[in-house]
Amino acid sequence: MKRETRNETAEVAEARPAEQVPAYAPRVDLHESDQGIRLWADLPGVQRESLDLRLAARTLTIEARASHSQSRVRKFVRRFAVPHDIQADKVQATLANGVLELYLPKGPGSRPRSIEVKAG
Repeated sequence: MKRETRNETAEVAEARPAEQVPAYAPRVDLHESDQGIRLWADLPGVQRESLDLRLAARTLTIEARASHSQSRVRKFVRRFAVPHDIQADKVQATLANGVLELYLPKGPGSRPRSIEVKAG
C-alpha cells in the first residue's frame, strides 16, 4: 500500500509545470477592534499590478508575485477566515513600501452597544 502512495505522489509531481514557483506565507500583523479588523502584510518587492486580493465565502485571500531579478520570482499566498459581519463592499487596501494594509470594517449590528436597564 505504501508503494501505491509513493507512485501517486510521483505522478502528481511529474504533472506539475517545471516553472512552478513555491509559495510563501507573508508575515502578518492583525488588530481587531469593535469597528473592524486592520491587517498589515509584508510583501517585499510586490507591485500593485502583481497583487490579487479576494474576499469570498468568508475567506480573505492574498496572492502576490514579486520579481527580484529575471531568474528569481517569489510568490506569496495567505488565506484568512473572516467574521460574517465584515462589510465586503467597504474593505480598503493600500500598498506602500512592500507593506499591504487592509481595513475590513464590521457592520453596525456587530458593534457592542449599551443596553439601558429600566426599573421594574
